[in-house]
Amino acid sequence: MGRKKLLGGNWKMCASLRTFDTVKGFKHNFFLNNDTFIAVPYVYIQTAKQRFPAHIKVGAQDCSMFNGGAYTGEVCASMLKEMGAEYVILGHSERRMFLGEESQVIASKIRNACDEGLNVVLCVGECLDDRESGKYLDVIKQQMHSLERVIQGRTNIDIAYEPVWAIGTNKTPTNSQIKEVICKIKAWGKEIGFEGRVVYGGSVSMLNCQTILEVEEVDGFLIGGASQNMDFCMISSELSSAQ
Repeated sequence: MGRKKLLGGNWKMCASLRTFDTVKGFKHNFFLNNDTFIAVPYVYIQTAKQRFPAHIKVGAQDCSMFNGGAYTGEVCASMLKEMGAEYVILGHSERRMFLGEESQVIASKIRNACDEGLNVVLCVGECLDDRESGKYLDVIKQQMHSLERVIQGRTNIDIAYEPVWAIGTNKTPTNSQIKEVICKIKAWGKEIGFEGRVVYGGSVSMLNCQTILEVEEVDGFLIGGASQNMDFCMISSELSSAQ
């Protein structure tokens, strides 16, 4: 057996302390064979470290492009590491779109996170216009190759393919569309020295996870809303069974 499947949850800015009550029911038997983490808002990292069961690691949803210094409101990778976070999501489309993050900024964040020993989940994906115009592969290839220098030689980076038009919309690509992109990502990855896992994200639910897992190239999931309830356990169980 190769590397375990990766299962990530992203609570975004949708959580509260009450959300942690649900996680108490996330029993170990649902998560056999998977590497599992949930990325929480910064303010909940210490709470997550105390209240998550041992089989669910703590992640952050971002980190600063700076290592430290007079940058009010920023949180650097070393702080995340010090608080017990083990994963960090970087390059998420919501940060690219709403906060104007470009490749140079994302590259600095990846470098800092990897240097601190954090496991990075790098998000790539196309918007609806890119998909409909047929430019989606070019867009994703550019996203990857613009980060080539910081990806090369790193062993703690995985990639999440998240088509922007599928995030939170209850729309999912067909299996052939998912397979095409993930195979391309893995092929491009070999060109730039990337050998990590490639997972799928974008409106993953109990209703579609089994179908998506028919694509053998899918190495796991990055999940939004469903990571806050028992669906996360059911999806994890399906992922474990697929290995």
